[in-house]
Amino acid sequence: MSPRSRWFGAALALLGAGQAMAAPPVPQHWLDYAGAAGAQFQARLRDGANERAQRLHAWLEQRETNDRLMGVSALVVVQVWIAPDGAVRRLEFASLGQPQADEDLRAVLSARLPAPPTDMRQPLVLGVSLDPVRPDATGDTL
Repeated sequence: MSPRSRWFGAALALLGAGQAMAAPPVPQHWLDYAGAAGAQFQARLRDGANERAQRLHAWLEQRETNDRLMGVSALVVVQVWIAPDGAVRRLEFASLGQPQADEDLRAVLSARLPAPPTDMRQPLVLGVSLDPVRPDATGDTL
């Protein structure tokens, strides 16, 4: 595993599909879609040929060595609105604290996804871990 591929190994955790805490359970087909979308996001974030993904990895490695940020977990909650044709219409997340890193994350996650279920509430809400992955981590999406 290259040093850069260790980022995002456990990259995505489904937080919900536009559901409030008191809402009924999330339908399985929404969860299945969210899992597939999360897997695509993870693959994009790990893409060694994507210049923006690589620049984001380099920034994260630099951040890791910064004593001020050592030990700070970086879970970014990403809200994604997806058009019926799978185009990512909108992405929202808290700033990573560096404009270029924000721009790179937005660009990497903005590529087209499969069409979402017609009845799925939006936004799709995912947690993206920007922490380095332990060598024994599987990289599965939740």
